[in-house]
Amino acid sequence: MPSPVNDMKWRPLVLMLGSSLFVSIAQLFYKVGASRLELDISSLLSNWPLAAGVLSYGLALILMLEAYKRAPLTLLYPVIAASYIWVILLATAIFPDEVISLASMTGALLIVLGISLIGAGSK
Repeated sequence: MPSPVNDMKWRPLVLMLGSSLFVSIAQLFYKVGASRLELDISSLLSNWPLAAGVLSYGLALILMLEAYKRAPLTLLYPVIAASYIWVILLATAIFPDEVISLASMTGALLIVLGISLIGAGSK
């Protein structure tokens, strides 16, 4: 019996988790960039956090497309919900004014449970 770690069926899920992480990182860059934003073209072009956010979304897209080539959409797309969890964890680590409420923690746990149930149901 092959080990689940060596089983290639895990690769698309890992790619999708990576995609959701890059989507979340993009959101963090956008938050930083938004605080520096003025609505003129030079401000947009010189705002490195916005550029980093766009780049992060591009990386997320590449990972997502690779995952979609290898597994069903109904299995992979719910994993995007993991981006909510990444944002909660990363935002509270980076932005001191962000706090995790009990409701946010409960919601994150429910998301993990939901992703797990959808994944188990699609086997």
